[in-house]
Amino acid sequence: MNDPNPYLSPNETSDPAPQMQPSTGKLSIVAIIVGFLVDIGVTFALLIALGIVTVVIMLSSAASPGDLEANASNSPIFNLLSLAIGCFGTLCGAYVAGWVAKHSEMRHAIGVGIVSLCFGIALLPLTYGSQPIWLTAAAILLALPSAWLGGYLRQPKTTDQAVRPADDLP
Repeated sequence: MNDPNPYLSPNETSDPAPQMQPSTGKLSIVAIIVGFLVDIGVTFALLIALGIVTVVIMLSSAASPGDLEANASNSPIFNLLSLAIGCFGTLCGAYVAGWVAKHSEMRHAIGVGIVSLCFGIALLPLTYGSQPIWLTAAAILLALPSAWLGGYLRQPKTTDQAVRPADDLP
């Protein structure tokens, strides 16, 4: 009985650290692309749902179809919900990138954030004037923090204390 922990089976080791794959240091381009596609898919699906709900609410309040776009783009609630949806899409994409990569979760998540940020900046000429400047600035500023949060949520959780036998019970 060489193992000092009598609570472990003969096949178990006393090392409480979870067995993890060593980081290869390489970024998985596939994981980042999949994460970015998840980001775009989640964002578009939720924005379409928000648009449908907005149209139904406005039409039920007897708004003319010509006023729909002007009212929605000037609505702070609509704009804040759009911003939250974009951040949530990036968070989901970053989480999935870390999950697909199975190592260096945070690096892959930030990779998705950088791609999403570049995509958003590339779309600026198309969206110029159609949304408030604060919304554009907030979307650009929140892309990387949203990706970081997705990577943080995906990282394996470690504990500071090892699992100990219950020898301190009364």
